[in-house]
Order: sequence, then C-alpha cells, then structure tokens
Amino acid sequence: MALKNPRYQEMVDHLRECATLGSKDGEGKFTLYKNEILISDNTIFFKMGDKRVTFITHNTMNLLTTAQESFCQQTEDYITNLINKSNLISLTGEKERNRFFNKMGEKINSVKQSMQ
Repeated sequence: MALKNPRYQEMVDHLRECATLGSKDGEGKFTLYKNEILISDNTIFFKMGDKRVTFITHNTMNLLTTAQESFCQQTEDYITNLINKSNLISLTGEKERNRFFNKMGEKINSVKQSMQ
C-alpha cells in the first residue's frame, strides 16, 4: 500500500529551505518556531496595523470570527507568550532546525515502512 500523497518529504524539504532562508519562495518573511507543548488548537490570529481578527475553527467545516477587542487582545497575548517560550528555528538555530526536520523525515519514512 502506498501513501496517498508520496510528496510529504518534498513538502518537508521545502519548509526546511524556507526556514533556512527565512523567506517563502523569496517573498515575505517566513518565521518558524519549535515548541514541545502539544496544542490542539486551530485558532488563527490576524493582525494588520490596528486591525485584529481572530478565527476559530468549529465542527471542522465552520469558522467563528470575531474582532472584539478584548478577545483579540487575549488571543494575541496568548500567542505572544507561546512564541516567547518557543525556539526560533528559522534563519538561526541550525542545529535545532536540522534535528526538527530530520525527525519529521524519520516519521515519514516510518509510515512508509509500515505501509509496505
């Protein structure tokens, strides 16, 4: 049995390159952090200038959206705190970045092996 999408390793390699360069395909800033805390939260926080919006996934296909100031402030504070407790692995932290991406590659290979 083959993986449904055999390009997982290509995707991981592309992300490694973006993290190394600090840029996605030469456009814009790409910042990647590693955090050992398991968080099963798909909250999306958007900030542009003074405008802040929080998106929360609900029941897989639905999205709750709010621009309520206090909620967005709490979300931004939470994310900032999480980032501050994380390790930057883009541009700097080459050793930690390699460890992170090598581990992902090992997991992909493990799944491939178990499906053969």
